[in-house]
Amino acid sequence: MIQITIYREPSGNKEKRAFARLRDAILYGQGTGSGYEVYDPSTGRVIDWNEVNVRDDDGWFYDDRENIWKRAAC
Repeated sequence: MIQITIYREPSGNKEKRAFARLRDAILYGQGTGSGYEVYDPSTGRVIDWNEVNVRDDDGWFYDDRENIWKRAAC
């Protein structure tokens, strides 16, 4: 069973649920609009809201020659 903990803000309440599939737990977490952590006890892996939603490449890079931040052309 996959376990998910939903962190409700600003009250700080936690909601815990269990799902049979990892995908179902992540979809439920996304649907709440709150931060969450998904724990898979069979692998020991923890997936949180940041891992699912934050993108590493936002299109900006630092140009050392001009000493400014630039946005990459698409």
